[in-house]
Amino acid sequence: IAYIILQRNWADVVYPALAKAGLVDSLDRLLRILSSPFEPYIHWEMDAVKCPVNTIEFTFFLSLLCVALYVIVSKLTCREPFDLDRMLHRNSNEKLKIENVKLAGGNPVNPVEKNSAPLRLCVKNLFQKMVGITPEYSRGDKIIAWGVFVHSFVINFLLCFVGTVVWNVFQRWPVAWWGRYFVVVNFVIPGIVAAVSTVWFAIGGAIDLRRLFRDLSARREIDVRDDGRVENHVSLADNQASTTPEEDS
Repeated sequence: IAYIILQRNWADVVYPALAKAGLVDSLDRLLRILSSPFEPYIHWEMDAVKCPVNTIEFTFFLSLLCVALYVIVSKLTCREPFDLDRMLHRNSNEKLKIENVKLAGGNPVNPVEKNSAPLRLCVKNLFQKMVGITPEYSRGDKIIAWGVFVHSFVINFLLCFVGTVVWNVFQRWPVAWWGRYFVVVNFVIPGIVAAVSTVWFAIGGAIDLRRLFRDLSARREIDVRDDGRVENHVSLADNQASTTPEEDS
């Protein structure tokens, strides 16, 4: 919001105020020094008409700031690691056995760790790890995951970003090419993705909605504690201290 206000009022408010305070020359030298390592791709200098830092550059710095704030706040506020495996019931029986043995003073060996073989490093496993595909993925899930990966990494990052940078390092694009580039990147590619996603989610959403009502109509046992809340790293439905469904009813 501050940047929008700064950019919108640069010519009529901000720049005249800086000029009146005698800060234009010093800020111009500072901006030139900061942008000099990135010439000619980034060039900052004081201008009476427009803000020297454009929207794309400011968005990049804002993204870095958001990442830094996320990491810093997480490190400062984290008291203990959240047991996500316990909440999602991953190896819950084995973990419960291990915790009971530890409470009794034993030193158990985790059978999951003992019997699990290390994942063999190969191109297929590497790409599946990058995409996030696990054995639980269905064929449709894999298609969606690969589609998102191709769109975000291959097209947007490798082709549109890295490819454009490498091309311009060896041969600078004419100014007219950048207009076509932004039309393709901001309208053509998102339009194709939007069309495919609309059809895909319309069909899949209708099928899943029908399946949802069918499963709800066939449901017999209802746990009134299962409302999505989590207490002490455990869902409320699994908390032994909670009341039973019969007591709630």
